[in-house]
Amino acid sequence: MKKEKINGQSGAINAINKIVSKNNTLKQWQKEYEIEKGIIESIIETRKEKGITQFELAKLTGIKQSTISRIEKRLDSPQLSTIVSIAEVLDMKICLERKV
Repeated sequence: MKKEKINGQSGAINAINKIVSKNNTLKQWQKEYEIEKGIIESIIETRKEKGITQFELAKLTGIKQSTISRIEKRLDSPQLSTIVSIAEVLDMKICLERKV
């Protein structure tokens, strides 16, 4: 494999993107990662807009505060049931749409 000089984070990201573009398994993982990232970012944004702390969200959902923290820090991937519980408390809508 040809070595490339990587300068800073953008260089690392470019190198990773080159590797991913050549591997279908990594392409699928990247797609799933981007979807999960978007969901988590929406949850964090909505929670903060509503002025709800992680501790309060934990009490309202029955999910441990440490679990919510790990999800928001992207250390854990949330189960669908966890996403549904959080979405209900935050008055969020979960929607799957058919690709056009």
